[in-house]
Amino acid sequence: MRKQRETRTLRYKREIARNLAELGRRDEQPSLKREEPRGGIPARRGYAEANGQPGTDQPTGGGIASPLIEGAVPPEPPENDPDKVMTAVPKLARAYWPDGLWSSDGLFMLPALKTITLRDANGARVIVQLAEPKKPGEAEPTT
Repeated sequence: MRKQRETRTLRYKREIARNLAELGRRDEQPSLKREEPRGGIPARRGYAEANGQPGTDQPTGGGIASPLIEGAVPPEPPENDPDKVMTAVPKLARAYWPDGLWSSDGLFMLPALKTITLRDANGARVIVQLAEPKKPGEAEPTT
């Protein structure tokens, strides 16, 4: 019985050695056929489609022109002197969250902006909407 085990063990060792030797051999790998060099690309003038370029035939539109100025409506000059430079403050358009923003200890409530209306350089209205602030001890919403 012991001799059979030794013979079997010797057979396994020889098989492992043969397998390892086969792994170590490098077989010639097939390669792609060689292509003859064709030369470089001749130089020529480049071109582009004129109608494919943005901003050439139609205005893009949209967007916000900076600077942003707070105030929904600019102050209007008096009717009797339309050329007068206005120094008045524009009417502010703000909305606040009803619960506000609570301090971390819960003792103070500060006003929290909900929306603020601005004007851009072109006079267009820009409305900024802000999220409702979380209350103390409330977990962050996951998305």
